[in-house]
Amino acid sequence: MDNRTKLEEALQRLIKGEPKNIDKKRKITPSAVEDEARVSRSLLRSENYSDIFKETILRKEEQKKKTDEEYNRPANKTTSINSDVKAIKKELNNEKEKVRKLTETNQTLTQTNAELFLLLVSINQDARLNKQLEEAVNSTTNVNISSSIAELLRRNI
Repeated sequence: MDNRTKLEEALQRLIKGEPKNIDKKRKITPSAVEDEARVSRSLLRSENYSDIFKETILRKEEQKKKTDEEYNRPANKTTSINSDVKAIKKELNNEKEKVRKLTETNQTLTQTNAELFLLLVSINQDARLNKQLEEAVNSTTNVNISSSIAELLRRNI
C-alpha cells in the first residue's frame, strides 16, 4: 500500500473515531494522521500530499468547533485570551507609569528634605554663634561702659 492510500485511510478512520494504531482520544491533527498511517512525521506536509493535509486541517477545525459547541465555549477562545492579555498589559503599563511618577516625586522630596535639613543646621549654628558672640561681648564689657556703646557693638556684630 502506498503512502497516499495509508494517509487517506488513516484520516477516514480518525474522522469516524475508529483509529487502529493510536489512542481514540487523540484529536485530528496532521501528526495524528501520520501516526495512524504509520508513516514518518512531516510526510503529510510535503507538496505531494497537500490535498490530504488541507483536508486534515479542515477536519481539525470542524472537530474543534464541534467540541467548543459541546462545551458551550466561545468558538475563538484565543481572541478572548488575547484581549485579556492586552488589557492586563495596558493595566501593567499604567501601574509602571504611576510607579515612575511616584519615584520622581520621592526623589524630589528627598532632595528638598536634605536641603531643609542643611538650612536648619545652618540656622542653629548661626544662633549658637550669635549667642557665643553676645556672651563674649558681655564678658569683655565687665568694665562699665555706657549702654549706647554696648548697643553699637551689638549692631556691628
